[in-house]
Amino acid sequence: MFTRILIPIDESEASGSILTAVGQLLQREDAKVELLRVLVPILERSSEREGRPDSGERHLSLRREEAERHLAGLAKSLQEQGVDASHKVVLGDPAAAILDHVERTEPTLVAMGT
Repeated sequence: MFTRILIPIDESEASGSILTAVGQLLQREDAKVELLRVLVPILERSSEREGRPDSGERHLSLRREEAERHLAGLAKSLQEQGVDASHKVVLGDPAAAILDHVERTEPTLVAMGT
């Protein structure tokens, strides 16, 4: 029934809890899982606070690296359980970016904890 599952992940505890529910579903389904994290770019505010033009870009780069590590760890955990899992980090408005990703990748299920 479900062949491709998209799981948008944010920093909330509820977001991570969806992995348990999807894990139970994957005991009955053989589906590919993609973890998606949307980062909201806040370059202007960060730059103004720091007073340096490059500080906002550096802050965003660090946030992206942290998100990549987090999702890579989650994907690895799923892979160790035999799940075909991948991950992606994108920039933008969370709702718009998730909808855009759904339109492009056409998952059969979007599972969100928040």
